[in-house]
Amino acid sequence: MKAMEIGQKWGIEATEFQTLYERAFLLKDGNQKRYILKKHFSEDKSNLEINLLQKLHQENPIIHAKGVCGPKTRPFHR
Repeated sequence: MKAMEIGQKWGIEATEFQTLYERAFLLKDGNQKRYILKKHFSEDKSNLEINLLQKLHQENPIIHAKGVCGPKTRPFHR
């Protein structure tokens, strides 16, 4: 799926969504898709990035987000 299509599905502006989505790539593992974020997020994570990670996680519980670990973001890994 293209970033614009996913952005429309979640009601996110494509211009805002594109930059984050371009940092991620999809790995097909049988019928499962794993969203692996290439970029390590810095301390100044925007709400859009956090919301997007939550939505990705809700759609597919297998998510590996490098650099998004710690007590506040731990639920993404459950």
